[in-house]
Amino acid sequence: MIEPAALAVLSLDDLEEFADAYQRGQMRFVAEVVIEDSSGPLTPEQAALVLQVPQGAPYVEARFARMAKWAYGQGIFSRLEWEVWENTDGSVDIHLWYASRQSTVLAPDVSYNSLAGWLYGVRYDDYYYGGQNKQFHASTQFSENFGNEPKVRLAWTDNTVNHGRNSYYVTGQVYSNWRQRLRDTTNQMNIRPRAVELDAGYAWNGVKLGGLSGSVTVGVGGYNQDFYVLGVHQDLADDLPRSDFSHEGGGGYVSLAYSSARRDMLFTPRDGYYLMSRVEQHLGDFNFQRFKLDARKYIPVPNILGREPQRIRDEKHLDVRRMFPTASLAFQLQGNFADGDVPYNREIWVDSSNVARGFLYDSHAGTKLISGRAEYRFSIDNAGEYEGFVFSDHAGLGETLDDLQAFHSYGLGTLMTIPIYGGIKVGGYYGFSYDGADNGWGLSFGYQF
Repeated sequence: MIEPAALAVLSLDDLEEFADAYQRGQMRFVAEVVIEDSSGPLTPEQAALVLQVPQGAPYVEARFARMAKWAYGQGIFSRLEWEVWENTDGSVDIHLWYASRQSTVLAPDVSYNSLAGWLYGVRYDDYYYGGQNKQFHASTQFSENFGNEPKVRLAWTDNTVNHGRNSYYVTGQVYSNWRQRLRDTTNQMNIRPRAVELDAGYAWNGVKLGGLSGSVTVGVGGYNQDFYVLGVHQDLADDLPRSDFSHEGGGGYVSLAYSSARRDMLFTPRDGYYLMSRVEQHLGDFNFQRFKLDARKYIPVPNILGREPQRIRDEKHLDVRRMFPTASLAFQLQGNFADGDVPYNREIWVDSSNVARGFLYDSHAGTKLISGRAEYRFSIDNAGEYEGFVFSDHAGLGETLDDLQAFHSYGLGTLMTIPIYGGIKVGGYYGFSYDGADNGWGLSFGYQF
């Protein structure tokens, strides 16, 4: 019989899965969970609950491996190894070795901008605030050239409303965007829009749409921005006074979004998908509409170095880090279309990470974007602690869909696990534009699209 305490972590779907396993003769019960070695904030009792194997719980081999991969993929564990020993009465003893991650991360936040110089700061993230599914974020950055204009951002998300069926978020930020504003190959002006923003949203989780399970979010927000022209191209300066370029004012928006995701790893996925669509209506000094689409797919493929994932039956001692696909193809399709009086601060511009790698961060502005990228990522070692990737990015950006400027790039990069913040991946890449101009580089702190 299942011990009553073990039922506390089980859902109706869990019980149905156990019933099916019982009928097939594939179910055992946990006699004992032995922690051979552990570190981090999770106690052995909590680790057993996360993996849904407290003493007396049902045990299904494939299910336990799936729960272990989920917990590692979500960042709960940075190390998780186990052995399972069968007893004469049909029960099992589970021996665990694990290291759990701290839910809080204090990390450097460094980037580079051709006008602002180096941007240096720090960010703080609590991914499991108060031991619950709540997130708190705080960050600040200072500019090398504009030290009296720091970027500051605060964000709060609560995913526990109505037992997780609903969520809400609130964010506030003050920031500047220092950038060139290019049209074709001409730099019209160097600008510094500065904005103060407040955003909030409420989500309904577990919504079924087209066979997918996701979240529907209603958002609202308000913002006010001032504007400063750092320099205007001589041809334009002869015709128009500098004040004509000003985009100062305020406004608000309402939005409706749908998102769905099923990825084997939250930050460096190898299998699964991600989908997000969003519509916005902006009012006030800037009246415009926007539609955004972001679709990503991850497909496991063979590893060029011959690395193979570890399978349950291959070895007695199992390491969750070796059970993920060792290589994958990743694809991303993006659409971002704004129409109306779009302020400079909310334009789209070629970006060394979000749009097309291999181009300068702060150039080539527009209001319409269609982009796609493909990436082959592969493990260099068996445990996936070191990874390499090659990519090709393609984008069309402009004011109308009939006149998009094309951007094409290719490049390569690497990621590696470093022994700080519970073990997190840090990497970088270098991209080359197809026409040989504006080659760009970037850094990745624990994340890959």
